[in-house]
Amino acid sequence: MTTGRRLVFALGAVAAAVVGPGAQQAPPPPQQQPRPVFRGGTTLVQVDAYPTKDGKIVEGLTKADFEVFEDGKLQAVDDLEFVRIEPNTPDVLRRDPNTQEEGNVLAADPRNRVFVIYLDYYHMNLVGSHSTRRPLVDFLNRMLTANDLFGVLTPNLRPRDLMLGRQTQTLEEQLTRYWYWGDKGFVTEREEQALAEKCYPIQIPMTRWRMDRVLSNLDGLVTYLGGLREARKVIVLLTRGWTLPEDKTELANTTARNPGLPTPGVDPRGRITMDPNSGRGQSGDKTWCSTEQYRLLSMDFQQRLRDLIQSSNRNNVTFYPLNPAGLETPEIFSAETRGIPSPAAVMGSMNAMRDREDSMRTLGDNTDGFAIVNTNDLNLGFRRIADDVSAYYVLGYYSTNTKFDGKFRRIEVKMKTPGVKIKARRGYFSPAEGAGPNAAAARVGAALPTAKPASPVEDAFAALSRLRPTAELYSRGSASPAELGLATEIATGQLFGGRFDKGADVEFVVADAGGATVATEKARIEPGTRGVLVRVPVTAASPGPWRVGVKVTAAGETLQDRFDVARPATRILGEPLVFRALPSGQSPLRAVGDLFFRRTERIHLEWPLLAAIDARDGRLLGRNGLPIPLPVTLTERDVSGQRVLAADVNLAPLTEADYVIEITAGAGTETEKRFLAIRVVR
Repeated sequence: MTTGRRLVFALGAVAAAVVGPGAQQAPPPPQQQPRPVFRGGTTLVQVDAYPTKDGKIVEGLTKADFEVFEDGKLQAVDDLEFVRIEPNTPDVLRRDPNTQEEGNVLAADPRNRVFVIYLDYYHMNLVGSHSTRRPLVDFLNRMLTANDLFGVLTPNLRPRDLMLGRQTQTLEEQLTRYWYWGDKGFVTEREEQALAEKCYPIQIPMTRWRMDRVLSNLDGLVTYLGGLREARKVIVLLTRGWTLPEDKTELANTTARNPGLPTPGVDPRGRITMDPNSGRGQSGDKTWCSTEQYRLLSMDFQQRLRDLIQSSNRNNVTFYPLNPAGLETPEIFSAETRGIPSPAAVMGSMNAMRDREDSMRTLGDNTDGFAIVNTNDLNLGFRRIADDVSAYYVLGYYSTNTKFDGKFRRIEVKMKTPGVKIKARRGYFSPAEGAGPNAAAARVGAALPTAKPASPVEDAFAALSRLRPTAELYSRGSASPAELGLATEIATGQLFGGRFDKGADVEFVVADAGGATVATEKARIEPGTRGVLVRVPVTAASPGPWRVGVKVTAAGETLQDRFDVARPATRILGEPLVFRALPSGQSPLRAVGDLFFRRTERIHLEWPLLAAIDARDGRLLGRNGLPIPLPVTLTERDVSGQRVLAADVNLAPLTEADYVIEITAGAGTETEKRFLAIRVVR
């Protein structure tokens, strides 16, 4: 597989990879809002509205402050809810859906926000894709709550293949590995070369072909999202913008419809031929290429953009186009340029820049979003988007139009308060005859309980599969009532070259949920080892969660990582600290960040006891969930003033595979089971 194809498939797999059970137990579900009582023979319409003044959301409004019109007729607002999204939900509290179907069911709930990151690699460059890596992940981590969903799409992926998830680890890995996704040489040039060979000597206008492909894909995505949910959907479009080609119908009529007779020549493979299309096993190529050339030359791309905007408004989709390339200069120099560019070339390049920015602003402004252009501060741009979707009102009304005709109905929301601007849902399609009123809302209510939960063993294996093979550091944390146990371990791939032969200095920085630093701890990775554990005191009254940054420095090299630690939602067993050692009981314990072990090692776990236990048991399970007859030795002990349940497993008898350690602890009438997956390697 070529590098370009690996890039395309890797970016396409990002969203698919985020759909899998998370490593942590899901937080307790928020209190459910009372479901509306549907009136027979009427349609309940929910409208998300964003009233702002001086660029900020206006709070404290009531139903009396809004006027809602449907097809010009005033409607009575029956329900009003103000929704404010609190940012910086730790990644560990965001649990991925188990399947695409479950993600779609969750997306249908209007209280769960949905975001799609669209990577327009046809209209990007290396500067833009490289600059996107960190700010995009930081934006998602800062903005997403435990109930929000996001997915990633590229022009080569079908909208129905969109996978919605909640954790950003896989996206971060792929953006880091394939930071060059904006390089046209890895994707577009290969596709264009294939088309050029197929259609030679008929020329396919590639600028138009790329533009057509992106607009068609986005239009399909908008329609797909509209069928997924009625509430607002957000598309963050990463692109440098579009220079929309002009209509060339006259040229199309003289060339594409009259390709001419075959003439002697040399085909792209260097063969002399009377018909460059002959001998390829595709006798219909010339007809297809001629038709495609005509279609692209006669296409009205301005109308295509207007159609996309109209479809977005009908399906309640908002675009936020963002140019990651930042401030740009006119593209007047190239490999073909000789000497000083002519004034006409400079003016043409400047006009192209203006057209690209105009297309972004047109799309954003007309779908209730906005464009981020002409700035090198991507973090600021992403913060503007996050702020714009962080608070809104949900208005509910029963339509006075009782016909079930399946037609589009236009919605207009007005504010009675002077000086307040409003962005709101612009319309909806009424139920078709036979579908009944509130069909979509009924589907949401009926479908939510049907999502099949993953088993705890599947959860454990899914967490193991999410360990990043490209990580520089592996880090873990555990919260007990009195302290945080923080471990980091240098990835084995970083040990080559002797950079860490003499050990390394480590610094942990612990911040609370509000981002304020609460502790800084320094430690040392000793020569011959690759991990370290520190214990940070916390008070039982501190609720957490905590965001931990770690920096490992040696011989001028610096490795960094960050991870979240949350108090367990359990009552008996906390999250374990993990250690590796040699089989001998006298072997020193080494803190573990990753979960890869050799058969020559012993794994040692320490589960904080949150209550006095009177029963305990341990088992080793295989990939099929069945027990393996290998003993799990359990002991209770005090470690740094904390009572822990320690588990030891000698790995020598095992083959290379994945396993789960199951721990059961009982306290009176309560019993808890906890699971940790490990991978045994050579």
